[in-house]
Amino acid sequence: MIVILVLCSSGAPVKQKWTRDMYAKHDYKSFAQLPMARQPIDVHNIDYALLNAAIFYATNWQRDKHRRKPFQHSPALEKAAFEHSKNMIQYDFFSHESPLPNKQKFWQRLKAEGVSGGASSENIAMHSNLSNSYLETAKALVLTWMDSPGHRSNILNESYKYLGCGAYIGKYKGWSEKIKATQNFSTTDAPNSKEIVIDYK
Repeated sequence: MIVILVLCSSGAPVKQKWTRDMYAKHDYKSFAQLPMARQPIDVHNIDYALLNAAIFYATNWQRDKHRRKPFQHSPALEKAAFEHSKNMIQYDFFSHESPLPNKQKFWQRLKAEGVSGGASSENIAMHSNLSNSYLETAKALVLTWMDSPGHRSNILNESYKYLGCGAYIGKYKGWSEKIKATQNFSTTDAPNSKEIVIDYK
């Protein structure tokens, strides 16, 4: 479990939305040059797909730095990660263990999206408020995971091939706005992963 304290920032509304097909067009270097990745996060107009992508690419940045192959994006893993983060906000908890039926364990959440067999794991984290741009917020989050041996091991595990990241913003235990984030890693992907629809509301 990681709790990250960062400073709050506000900025212009998101002008361009991130779409799934953009994963095939960018690596972490080209993503970092996108104006949309470098714009401040407006808590009243969050592009969750972009925030998830920023965490994904910030993770691949670490993979490259440590001479690991980049992760491939998995919509199935992203959906499981995003929904867990959203549930942590909506049901006011912070844990790998969910109170929701059939979603208590992370492997149950992955299986529900068609990811089964092979090895898998999960990282979670929490920010107090938001900091700077989508990319800078994601990099700070991933760097904190890298400072934790267990989380770092998941990020740098050479057996894992697929990654999905999800984050959501809301209050926790009556405190100020927080971002809760989840990473799901796996050696396999769902057979129908590309067909999976994610509701970013």
